[in-house]
Amino acid sequence: MRRVRIGIVKLWAAASVVLIPTLAVPLPRSYAEARVSHALPSHLARTPPRQGVDALLEQARAAAARGDWDSARRALEHAGRLAPKRPDVLFQLAVALERIADHAAAIAAYRQAIAINDRLLPAIENLAALLASHGDIDGAIYALTAALQQQPEAASLHYHRALLIFRREQRLVGPAIDDLERAQALGYSRPHLFLLLGRVARLGGDAAAARELIQQGLDQAPEDAELLREMGLSLAALGELDAASENLAAATRSAPADTAVAVDLGRVYLRAGRPQDVLALLGDLADLPDALYLVGQAQQALGRPEAKQTLQRFQVLQRRDKATREAETRAMVEVGAGVDSWGSGDVEAAAMHFERALIERPGWTTARSYLAAARFESGQVETAVDLATALLESDASNAQALMVLGRARLSSSNAGSSNAEGLALLGRAASLYPYRTVCLLTLAQAYVDLGRNSEAVPLIDRAARIEPDHPWVAELRRRLGPGAS
Repeated sequence: MRRVRIGIVKLWAAASVVLIPTLAVPLPRSYAEARVSHALPSHLARTPPRQGVDALLEQARAAAARGDWDSARRALEHAGRLAPKRPDVLFQLAVALERIADHAAAIAAYRQAIAINDRLLPAIENLAALLASHGDIDGAIYALTAALQQQPEAASLHYHRALLIFRREQRLVGPAIDDLERAQALGYSRPHLFLLLGRVARLGGDAAAARELIQQGLDQAPEDAELLREMGLSLAALGELDAASENLAAATRSAPADTAVAVDLGRVYLRAGRPQDVLALLGDLADLPDALYLVGQAQQALGRPEAKQTLQRFQVLQRRDKATREAETRAMVEVGAGVDSWGSGDVEAAAMHFERALIERPGWTTARSYLAAARFESGQVETAVDLATALLESDASNAQALMVLGRARLSSSNAGSSNAEGLALLGRAASLYPYRTVCLLTLAQAYVDLGRNSEAVPLIDRAARIEPDHPWVAELRRRLGPGAS
């Protein structure tokens, strides 16, 4: 099984490396913020319930309204026991679990609701947002894609998938743009759809079209900082500097902590011949190279003697930031080389690459997690456990660390309690990352090794739906024998 297991880790490692931003394209700050909020709605269609379930739902809504999400959870868990097939109850329970940060249980509840009603859009979209919020963007995209196979005309699913593709790729890509345009064609009209369509138009060189699109978003949300910023940038591209500065100034008032907006406004002020306004706006941002450069240029335009010193400081900061970016790039290259070495069967060489990545980028979670897995595969179990334990102290949802610790517990000589602990750790990874085949198949492998084949089969089947040609799926099914699925 070692050969297959290495292949699984390689696939996961490669996917994780893709998620590292390499080219920043401004997008809504987070998928969770940009999505439509779905929380304990009262309008969901449902079958006639028992009176006790209705009363519990009302208790849950009242508790949620006063911010007592733990009481809401308890009421909804009771309702779920009375009506285990009610998707609206499961959905509302998932919302409450998410609010109290029990993410694994929330993911499971959303999935149960979707299994009963695969057209329950709020559950699908909340599940995708929750997966993305703890780093499983691929899983979130898969959840939306699976839903779109059932509901190809669901405009909001196209929109949310576009957001996630942009977030993963960190650049403009055709599939995401196609999803945005499809969402618009299907009648989706949320403000941030126009934000993204406008941004695509502006970056594509059509600032006039961008202005028209952004205005449609601002008509609905006139104080939205991102829409105001995008309008300002579009107007600046058209040379309408006074109007651009007005919109960007409004954006800074709506989002005073967003230094990027302030820098955009500073650039427009400088283009408009307003150096004094640049100094008033950016004078306190002396640690940001872009802001410092604009301050130096404004000082120079005003003939101030300190301009030279300011621009020299900018060059120092610019060199420092360049060195940091180059180190991060080298670390990414080392991780990629480690993944390749692992795939070719040289786990020791892979570990060396991961260690070199950590020299370039100390504390980097990706490199630390792969190093823990490499140490475990090479038999250095104690070192691997120490690395994984330290990782989980700062990142309790790290799937690789959970799997390393789970496998270590399962390999312990104290079979009784260690098996239970190991399966619990692997189960948590599979719950947090329900569409990550490596998590599903690692748990399935553990069940097969323990002779608990009936518990392995649904995990293998789910993995097969995600990656039908995965070699580990075939290997496990071969071990289980004909008719296992």
